[in-house]
Amino acid sequence: MLVTIDCTSKFAFVELHENPMAVFREFSLRLIAAFPHKIHTVVTDNGTQFITPSASGSTTPLVKEAIASGEMFQA
Repeated sequence: MLVTIDCTSKFAFVELHENPMAVFREFSLRLIAAFPHKIHTVVTDNGTQFITPSASGSTTPLVKEAIASGEMFQA
């Protein structure tokens, strides 16, 4: 489950996915299109969508596959 909640307006945007990491970019684009205001700050829970691949907590197979295939990765 990918969830975004605006702290001020309490606007919530939620999507369910079997593999959230694989669709995070698309989720973010849909969120930007749906949110009625400009987004200027993002606070995360440091989930696997946000961690640097070389970090010790970055052991998920999908992150390793992305690195091995040379896929661009930003954190």
